[in-house]
Amino acid sequence: MLKDVFDKYKKMDFSKILKLKKETKKSSVFKSDEKQKIDFKDIIQKQKNNIVKFINKKEEDDKTLTILIEDMIKEKYSLTGGYGDLIANETKYAEFVRSLGYEYYPSYSELSQVYQDTSFQLTEEKLEFCTTMYIITLEDKKTKNKVLGVRDVVNLDFEVLSKFYFTKIVVLGEGVLSSVFGEDREIVFGSNNDTDNDEEINKYFDKMMGQAILLGASDIHIQKTNRFASLWFRIDGIKVDMGTMPIALAKTLKRRLVTMADQEDSDYESINGVINYEYGKKNIKFRLGLINSKLNFSLVMRMIGGRGVVAHNLRGLNYPAETVDILDNLTKYANGMILITGQVGSGKTHLMYALLQQLAKQQQYVVTIEDPVEYVDESFFQIDLSEYASASEEFKYGYPEAVVDILRQDSNIILIGETREPETASQLVNASNLGQLVFSTMHTNSAPATVSRMTSSLGINEGDIVDNLRGIVSQRLVRKLCEFCKEPDGEGGNKKVGCEECSHTGFKDRVPIAEVVRFKIGYGGDFENPAQYMTVEKACKAQYHEGLITKEDADAIIKGEEVWYD
Repeated sequence: MLKDVFDKYKKMDFSKILKLKKETKKSSVFKSDEKQKIDFKDIIQKQKNNIVKFINKKEEDDKTLTILIEDMIKEKYSLTGGYGDLIANETKYAEFVRSLGYEYYPSYSELSQVYQDTSFQLTEEKLEFCTTMYIITLEDKKTKNKVLGVRDVVNLDFEVLSKFYFTKIVVLGEGVLSSVFGEDREIVFGSNNDTDNDEEINKYFDKMMGQAILLGASDIHIQKTNRFASLWFRIDGIKVDMGTMPIALAKTLKRRLVTMADQEDSDYESINGVINYEYGKKNIKFRLGLINSKLNFSLVMRMIGGRGVVAHNLRGLNYPAETVDILDNLTKYANGMILITGQVGSGKTHLMYALLQQLAKQQQYVVTIEDPVEYVDESFFQIDLSEYASASEEFKYGYPEAVVDILRQDSNIILIGETREPETASQLVNASNLGQLVFSTMHTNSAPATVSRMTSSLGINEGDIVDNLRGIVSQRLVRKLCEFCKEPDGEGGNKKVGCEECSHTGFKDRVPIAEVVRFKIGYGGDFENPAQYMTVEKACKAQYHEGLITKEDADAIIKGEEVWYD
């Protein structure tokens, strides 16, 4: 029954709902104020009523609609994160948009063949609004009709639409955003703006957060020095400067973010917490870290959900086929330890969730312990240790204490967010000995180094490693060649070129280089006689021959040289 409902919902042409009942003739376009007035609230209410009618339910609020859309996306596109995962995947988002009847343009060059950009005709106020919301006003080159270009087609609001006159909506790909907004990415707080004006501060804050989400930034940095404060994003592993701001504004933003993290502001203490930011009716989490000194501060927000999150599916994470095969086999063990290692921001948690998703489909009881929970997933029972951070010293509740509790819960699989001290390592081994399949992360740079760290720093007995260690994945992320402009290099791979879509760098997004080893039972840590082993060299060559990375990057990693981005 529910599947029939979703099938009906998928076939709906939302673009027809937004179109005017009659095509306006060129000579009479917007002649009078009466013709210009469009009741968008009524249009969107009719759209909601149509969906409610299809599903035969009484609820008509936005929350119900959002749930329906999320469920439909999860089912049709196999995306655990719903719409947040979909909009981050250009190929699937384009398919989704076109299935709703909208035109989709992946690049500005394709868009400009059909439509003329008329944003330059807008007033300063409207132009600022368009820049903040990532909207472009257009004109059809043939009919001269007004058209609106938007990025997010699901979360449109009638208050936004009512600010413009248009006859239809088209959807913009990430390439369009990069071309239009990428050349001048700086987020400027004008010299005439009042740093005490709440409205001006709110606009700056929302633009900062919105641009970070749309550009796929992994981190937002605000740094104050004696003379000024700077803003920069981490995008695809590269530092991107976003401009400067008045010191007074930086202090105001710091106080706001600390309050959002439910912490008390201080000029001397370091602060860690989690903030929630609602963007497009979707809640996105950021992990906040603040370091204070006497005169300066450094504030960093790491996005742990949202646009940067892609599907938790091994086949869709750009691993070579042999790597996926080994990872699949690691999920078939009934017990033991599987460790995911790498540098900060190398996708360790993301990979663990992809593995856990496969296990959850096999009707296994999965429990996760994280600090904080990065991806909310109803397939698991999740324990968020950050919720206990404000508890008294007498009530200490960390990874070791949580594992002890879980072992009484009849679980099959446990995820321990990070193993960094002997107490947690001891419980990791204990859970494995008691028949659990345990996943955890560590910060090491290779699979052999992980075994050394377990024995030397974490105090794990070598016998326990031999008996319980089932596999290690050590990975890093490397620049991915831009799909729009890469060209064959004549040696079996591709080379970088540069175009508007990648800001003329030749690279866009990142791909994993993973050293993956699966040990035979009773031979944990034996790299000379493994069951399966994808070495760093094999992984680099596979990604190069797939056309995902350059030969120069592949050779540098194989030689053990650091890859510096030019």
